[in-house]
Amino acid sequence: MKTTETLEKQVVEFLTLLAIQKREEIKNIQSIIDRISRKETQVGNNVDSTLSILNIMPKEPERKSKKTKPVLGPINKFNERDKLDKKIAYALTKLGAGFRQDILDEIQRMQPDRDPHKVEHALAVRLSFLLKHNLIGYRKIGRRYEYCLI
Repeated sequence: MKTTETLEKQVVEFLTLLAIQKREEIKNIQSIIDRISRKETQVGNNVDSTLSILNIMPKEPERKSKKTKPVLGPINKFNERDKLDKKIAYALTKLGAGFRQDILDEIQRMQPDRDPHKVEHALAVRLSFLLKHNLIGYRKIGRRYEYCLI
C-alpha cells in the first residue's frame, strides 16, 4: 500500500512540475505573439523584422579580409627563375595581346629546354586563375580568349 501511495505522490509531483513548465512555455509563446502583432501594426508584414524579433535571422559568416593581389604589370626582362605569372606578364608585354598559344610560344622561345606539354598545362591552369581573379584582361573571340595586361 505504501508503495502505491509513494508512486501516486511521485506522479502528482511530476505532473505538477510539467504543468508549471508548460505554463512558462505558453507565457513565452504569448509574449512572442504579442511582439509580432505589435511589430506588424507598426511596420507591416515585414519578414525580416519578425525574424529579428524571434532571433532566428540567418547570420552572415564572418569573412576574413583578403589582401587584394596587384594586377600583373608589364615586365621587360625575362628571368628563368621567376614564377609563371611573371613569365606570362613578360610574354604579354612583348606581344601586347595574344592567345594562349602565342603566350606559350613566347615562353618556349625563351626556355627551349622545358617540356612543352608541362608548360602548356601549367599555362592553361594559370591563365584560368588569373582570368578568374581579374589579374589580367581578356577578350573572347569565338571560343578562344585573347589575353592582355590590364
